[in-house]
Amino acid sequence: MSSVLDEERREAFVQALQSLQEEQQAAEQREREELERQEERLRKDIEEARRLRAENEARERRRLEEERVKREGSEVDYGIEQTPQAQTPNKARNPEKASSPSKPPQPSSSTSKNKKAVVSPSFGTRAVMIISNFRKVIEQMGVSLKTNPIVLMRLIAFLVSIIVVFSRKDLRERVQRILGTGWNKIKSTAGMGVKVSYI
Repeated sequence: MSSVLDEERREAFVQALQSLQEEQQAAEQREREELERQEERLRKDIEEARRLRAENEARERRRLEEERVKREGSEVDYGIEQTPQAQTPNKARNPEKASSPSKPPQPSSSTSKNKKAVVSPSFGTRAVMIISNFRKVIEQMGVSLKTNPIVLMRLIAFLVSIIVVFSRKDLRERVQRILGTGWNKIKSTAGMGVKVSYI
């Protein structure tokens, strides 16, 4: 619509405007396609994460079921729980006998016998309990490392970083100097405390 421009320049401006509009439309089309691709990738990742979580939950349920079956199959009765269970029903059944003053020596002797019976296998039962607890802790650590291996990677990275830091000689000497000065201060403080307490 300009009266100053001649026909050739007008044509050039119109062509430039059309090319810019085409480029803008192409850029918008590319952005839409990229957004669609990202949404599709995100949807696939979410589906994969759901599938993996379902598999992990199913595996964990199977493992817990197997542990429960093993535990039920391998439970051993050491005779520890029998004495309190045997005492409580007697008390519930015969409250008059328990409260009667004529027979207090018998329960005390039976409890002393029961204590002796409990004391004798206590070391073995304690050892079995400690070993079973230790095994449970190791199994739980294995399960947590299987479900979340990033923790293992972080631990390895932490150990490697400590090794790398302490492999440098100047850092080692600096840490030794700091620890030495700290130890000397602790010794001097303890010595002063001893002198003050002596005075």
